[in-house]
Amino acid sequence: MGTTFNNIAKSNDFDSDELYTPMCLVEIIKPFFEDWLNRWYSKNNRKPIVWCPFDTEKSSFVKFFQMYDNIDLVWSHLIDEDGEGHFTGNFFEKVKTQDFDIVISNPPFSEKLKIFQILDEKNKPWALICNMMAINYQEIGSHFVNHPVGFIIPDKKVSFDGNTASFCSGYYCSDSFFSGNKFVHLEDNNSKQYFKPSEMISELELILFKKKKIKELKELKLKNG
Repeated sequence: MGTTFNNIAKSNDFDSDELYTPMCLVEIIKPFFEDWLNRWYSKNNRKPIVWCPFDTEKSSFVKFFQMYDNIDLVWSHLIDEDGEGHFTGNFFEKVKTQDFDIVISNPPFSEKLKIFQILDEKNKPWALICNMMAINYQEIGSHFVNHPVGFIIPDKKVSFDGNTASFCSGYYCSDSFFSGNKFVHLEDNNSKQYFKPSEMISELELILFKKKKIKELKELKLKNG
């Protein structure tokens, strides 16, 4: 199972700049989210809109937040498509019109700084999973000088693919969501015999197969005039 995502991605010419989050890493957000939710309701009399912008219906984030009946949950993904082969999941376009009160998800690693910046520009709370080594990047540190950030860090290097992880992933949080630094305990690191993959992996396989077939049909049409 550890190589499933890589094999799917390579066979479909897909940029694998994302890892699908296992439920154990999503669940550690629970007490922090519920604290934020209590603070929200102390100041507002409507449900907050929770946006998971890098997720499908089978995402662990979506499944987790569907347990709450006191929020309005919306989700979207980079490979959303309109049924005609047009992929419509560009976060930087969606964020211009999407109504939301908080963002919680696992963004593509290469876009992390841009995403931090645009959410802070909108003054929206957020909690995003990221490799903890990203704080070594000077541009990341420079952004957080003027935009205080909190960290929620598991005490295990959680695996996304069943193999032993070489890095720790945790939540980077806007200070309006969580302003401290907190280590949380996990029973295991989700690798080898403990591995429980995100259901998004199987969904990805179907979507990318469809994308590949659409591409092949377009190429055939061009070839045949």
